[in-house]
Amino acid sequence: MPAGQSEESAGWLRTAIEQDYAAPDGFVSPAEHAQWAAEQACIAQEELVCEQAAETAYQQAQAQKAAHAQAYQAWLLQTYGTTERETAFWAQALPELAFALSAIKTYFSARSSRRRSCR
Repeated sequence: MPAGQSEESAGWLRTAIEQDYAAPDGFVSPAEHAQWAAEQACIAQEELVCEQAAETAYQQAQAQKAAHAQAYQAWLLQTYGTTERETAFWAQALPELAFALSAIKTYFSARSSRRRSCR
């Protein structure tokens, strides 16, 4: 770099300081950067606390659901003498029956609509 350009740069810097020029676009002071970093850390901490609270609530709901299911099983056993084997059978049979009944319903619905259109 030529000697004159270096002197001009130094002169510009001196003038900028003396006349209190504004900071260049995009300039972030160390204090602003520290404040931004602190805000980001605070946001991250809040998100972590919210995630932990949601996970705790989910686990509590799952535990409550399991306790309710266990109480229901005990009630079935006490009221009807339903065994574990019978409960397992119905747990498998009910979804299969629901599927079969929906297929039959669909079949008869389609069949009855064809009859109406033929009249």
